[in-house]
This record gives sequence, C-alpha cells and structure tokens, in this order.
Amino acid sequence: QWGQDFRPSYLKIIEFVKSLPKRPIVSAFTATATQEVKVDILCVLNLIEPEVVVTGFDRKNLFYSVEKRKDKDHFVIEYVEKHAKESGIIYCATRKNVDNLFMLLSKQGVSVTRYHAGLDKEERKQNQDDFIYDRIPVIVATNAFGMGIDKSNVRYVIHYNMPQSMESYYQEAGRAGRDGETSQCILLFSAQDIMINKFLLENKDFSDLSSEEIEIIKQRDARRLKIMENYCRTNGCLRNTILDYFGEKVIKPCDNCGNCMKDYKKIDMTEEAKQVINCVAETRGRYGLTIVLGTLIGANRARLKEVGTNRYKTYGALKKYSESQIRELIYELINQGYLIQSEDQYGVLKLGDITMLQDENTHVILKVTEEKTQEAGKLKSKQRNTDKLTSAGYVLFDALRKLRTDIAREEGLPPYIIFNDKTLIEMCIKLPLDEEAMLDIAGVGVNKLQKYGQRFLAVIVDFKKTHQEDKTSIQDNV
Repeated sequence: QWGQDFRPSYLKIIEFVKSLPKRPIVSAFTATATQEVKVDILCVLNLIEPEVVVTGFDRKNLFYSVEKRKDKDHFVIEYVEKHAKESGIIYCATRKNVDNLFMLLSKQGVSVTRYHAGLDKEERKQNQDDFIYDRIPVIVATNAFGMGIDKSNVRYVIHYNMPQSMESYYQEAGRAGRDGETSQCILLFSAQDIMINKFLLENKDFSDLSSEEIEIIKQRDARRLKIMENYCRTNGCLRNTILDYFGEKVIKPCDNCGNCMKDYKKIDMTEEAKQVINCVAETRGRYGLTIVLGTLIGANRARLKEVGTNRYKTYGALKKYSESQIRELIYELINQGYLIQSEDQYGVLKLGDITMLQDENTHVILKVTEEKTQEAGKLKSKQRNTDKLTSAGYVLFDALRKLRTDIAREEGLPPYIIFNDKTLIEMCIKLPLDEEAMLDIAGVGVNKLQKYGQRFLAVIVDFKKTHQEDKTSIQDNV
C-alpha cells in the first residue's frame, strides 16, 4: 500500500522470513520506487545493511506525450489505423472503458483483443497469448494486464485515462520499446479522468486495515493523484518531470518529448499572477480552485454569493480571460511554489512563498500553445445550469442524480432518459413537494410523474426535513 497497491501477502513476507530457522540473504527488486518507497521497502523487509543500487530511470528510446482530448475515441482510432502494422497496448481505467473501446476498434476492422479481471480465466489467457505471440497486434486492457509481460516489440502504449500515480504510469508506459527501438507513450488527458480516479480510490478495498492506516493511504493516494494531474497539465519537459519524481535530477530539457517539440508562445502574466495571489489571500486559504476561479472571472454563481467572494476586491479582476486560461496560470503558480494546494479531497489553495514576487525583476511567464494564444481576450464562459445552486443545492442535486442512476440500472436505460440534468437542477431550485408542483418542472410530464415522481418527491421531502434553514439556490443578479 506504500508504493503500489501491494497485496496484503506482500506485507507478510517478513513474517515468513522470520519463521525460518536461519535468515537467508534477502534481495528486493522493483521497477520504480521513489525515495519514500525505498525506505518503506527497507523497513518492511527489515533488510540488514543492504546494498542499494539504482540503475537510473531514463528510457531514452521512449517518446512521452500528453494529449488533452475531448474525443479520445477518434484519436485512438486514427492512431491505431495509422500504425496498423505495429503492436500496441491501450490502457483504460475501468472495465467498461475497455469493453467499449474494444467494440469500437473491432467495428473499425482493427485486429484487437482485450484483457480485464471481468473476463474468465481461459479467455484472459487466450487473449494475452494472442497478443504476446503477435497473432493480434493490439490489446485494450486495465492495469490488471502487464505484470510479468516482457513483449519486446510493443511500439506504443496509449493511456486512454490518466493513471492514479506516476509509479503506475511509468511501469505501464515502460512496457513499450523493450527492444530499445523508438516507441511512443501517449497519455490522453481530460478533467473527467480526475473524477474517475477519485471515485476508484474512494472505493478501494481497505479490509484488514486500521482506520489510521486507511487515512495514511488515502493521503498518499491523493498526493500521487495530484502529482499525476500536474504531469498532465505541465508545459515543461515531460521526461524531466518523470525523472525528477524518481529523484533523478536533470538540468536541461530532453528536446525529445511532446512538450519539448511543441511551439509555445511565452506570455508575461506577472500582474495577473498577483491578482490570483491577492484573491487567495482574501480567501484566507479556505476555498479551492473552483471558488478562486469563479471569483477572479466574476462569475454569477450562487456558491460565490453564499460564501461572499462576490464582494472581494479581486472579484472580476481577470474577467477578460477564460476560466481555462486562469486555471493554467494557477497551476503554474502551484508548480513554482507561490501557491500550495492541499492534498485532501477539497484541494484548498493557500499562499506559498511569495517573497520572490515582491521583486520587480521577477516575472511569471506562462507558456501557451498557439491555439490557446488565440483564446486570449475571449469573454468568460456563459453561465452554467448549476451556477444557481448553493452548496446545499449541490447536496440535493447529487442525491437526485444517485436516485436517477439507481432507476436507470433497474430499467436498463441511460440515466438521461429518466430525467436530464436540467430537470434535476430545476427540482433543486423549485423544491416541489407534491405532484402538482412536480408537473411545473420542465421535463416532467404526466407519464414520467406516474413512473418516477413519487421516488423523486420522497428524496426532496426528506432533504427538506434535514435542511430546513438551507437555501438551495440564489438567483438574483450580482
């Protein structure tokens, strides 16, 4: 649990060693280990005066790149078709994604197989052998695939979703190019990956662990996930980011990764950075990225009025920029240590060491790709449907969405067929408590009222009992 998610039996190795009449010489090997994990291994295995050898982490034949893509399926199809004669692994975070991508590629005529723990043992072995022995060139898999696999001619590894840690990513990406030939390691990143991973981490099996151990593991998981997110968002050298994580310091960029090969334009964002710092100072380190972003662009959101940031001096200070631009600036300030983001689930922003920024010769330079420079000066995004909801409104919205998912599973339907998000948000704002009021909600007709109305009304009524004084929305203008 300290490095990767070691099985409980790994931690029992030392018990076995101690049970032997005479302790043998014990050696431990790992493909990836930070300094922290190395210490854990030395301690857990109780190694006596060990000789520690680190051979280096740089695989010069691997080309790392991060693609920020909304249409990941299109990218994968196009890439696989262009590299039809090459062998590749496509990793997905969930079995569902594996199955969907496998079906999609199969329909495109791609010779592809799949691997995940939901398949029976015989099918997994057959699919693995088909890939290893070059009968099928492409495999779509969860991280259950790859341990002990030493196929030398894998020319590319695509991560359809962001992995949960740098250790996982480096091991999985490292299955490319074992023969020393140039190979591609491509990570497809979207903000949804963060939510998927947070959900998976929250639902890990913590059986046989104490509450204290669970809390430590959760903290480490959150920190590793944040590091992985920073890797996906950085404009710096990707290879150096990986090497730095594993304690291998490199001074110069590699000039051979996706970021090093991009054409960037450098923009001086020093004054804008100071506005971000001022905003975080006004929050007194109480709020996370969403609140700070909304405040700076002057968003008309109920949550901002609820916590009072719409009265800050910095409210709307950066309204000429888009939310995505300010987000990138904030991540740059975190990378440079001017801001600190807490490692818990809330990701609260606090001030770091801002001494350097007080020097007029210090500048904050943001590197942006050409397409993003063209966004500069665009007006902020239009108001979202959820912008009217307060924190209590979000609690109800989540409860209604959970009910919608439960019904969708019962009936084998996509959730939006039951009610779409817009309808659920209107329920949160108007709080209907009887059938007549429910019919006034857009998207609720007589048929849907008869089928689902009572169950949704029950959730709303129950919510009202426990949140009598709480407002669920604020709709007046700023």
